Amino acid sequence: MKPSTRARIWQIVGLLIFVALVAAAISLVWAVIAWFASADSEVARAAIAAATSVIVAAGTVTITKVLDARREIRSELRARYQDPYDKFTQMLFGMLLRTKLGESTTGGPRPKTGQRAPTTALSTEDLASMNEVGRAIILQGSSESIRRWGEWRSRDWDAIADPKARAAEQMRGMIDLMLQMRRDLGHKVGPDEAANVGAVFLQRDAMQLIGLLPADSAPAP
Repeated sequence: MKPSTRARIWQIVGLLIFVALVAAAISLVWAVIAWFASADSEVARAAIAAATSVIVAAGTVTITKVLDARREIRSELRARYQDPYDKFTQMLFGMLLRTKLGESTTGGPRPKTGQRAPTTALSTEDLASMNEVGRAIILQGSSESIRRWGEWRSRDWDAIADPKARAAEQMRGMIDLMLQMRRDLGHKVGPDEAANVGAVFLQRDAMQLIGLLPADSAPAP
């Protein structure tokens, strides 16, 4: 039996036990009220204490099982997300490395000064890598990561005439997707996380371009 199936079964069993405990507790309260008037007070108090102990113990076991099942599901999901998100970072850093080495990512010669480079054409290597990443995200990624990846891939980047504005939007989309991937893997994403992630692969001028650093900021000493 798969871990996710076993976890869901435990959740259903836990819910049924919880409902049964609530019903038993209500019945017990009415029984105690009826008995308290006729029974010896010491016997009644002992019975109430014993019943309370049983209910508390059963409730503790049920809650523990439900929490364990939820943790197991989260752990399984994070393990499933790891592979496609790792492929995404490999693709992104591979493209950045080729750009820094002076290689074209469009499959043709680099444009001359003053010429506009095509933004939608990709080299065979990068196109194959991007297709593999998309397939992995669709099959194993979270719904939110699939949505953000689809929005980024389907956007008409050539419609943004200004090269700097186009590059800024592309980088913002990549960082936004990486932040979502970090959420999926269980990391807490704070207000400074976008700048921290961007600093891993962007230079200072690029960070300023997309608003992660103020325009007049100076490098740290």
